[in-house]
Amino acid sequence: MLHLRGRIDYVRDRRPVGREHWDYTKTADGLETVRAVCEIDAESLLRDVIYTIDASGRPLDVLIRLEMNGVWQGSASYVVRGSRLEAAMWGPGADTLVQDIEVPERFVVITHPVFLDGWQLRAYDWDRGGVQDVFALNCSTRPDGGDLVIRQHQSRLTVLERETIDAAGESRTGLHFQIQGPSDYGPIDVWVDPETNVMLHAEWTGFGEVYELKHLTSLEPASMGGSGRLDGPVANGAPGSPA
Repeated sequence: MLHLRGRIDYVRDRRPVGREHWDYTKTADGLETVRAVCEIDAESLLRDVIYTIDASGRPLDVLIRLEMNGVWQGSASYVVRGSRLEAAMWGPGADTLVQDIEVPERFVVITHPVFLDGWQLRAYDWDRGGVQDVFALNCSTRPDGGDLVIRQHQSRLTVLERETIDAAGESRTGLHFQIQGPSDYGPIDVWVDPETNVMLHAEWTGFGEVYELKHLTSLEPASMGGSGRLDGPVANGAPGSPA
């Protein structure tokens, strides 16, 4: 099993305004799971997300729990069964809202941890290449993920090039791509590790924030066949990606 753990800092005007602690596992059957605990200081917002994709990179299930000022605001679950996604949302003093949504073969669930923005690249068709619009289910109407209202839109993915970038105290090779959704704040530039799609760095210029990978640890280095460094060849997370 591959097991990684890290921390991403949210930075505005060179000052930290939040953080994201994440755990990533990949098991022998190819399933990948991330748990990301996101904190935004100004809103006293905590968004706790567990997200699993299958061996092809397709979403399998998601669980979200939202708190503000230390008080639980609500939770949501998303389960994919073939061409259908079953969504349920519930909160204190509210009935459970259930939605059944048709989904295509390639799609993304946007849950608002920055780490998981890197996973949008899982839906990219490397054989087709070029700029691609991918069906997206966004789990919040707010850029900070501060509600649980689901909406549908297209997420435009543009793969740029491999670039050297500083992340977690080292110079690393990052695959640079851009995400353009319906937001008024413009596109997000994201750099991910080409092997694992671990988010190394992101910049949301229109929103005024930068997201920096500050800490990265491999908890199972022996299972990676070496030191556990994220500098290996392209694996099945990005088949056919540019060398």
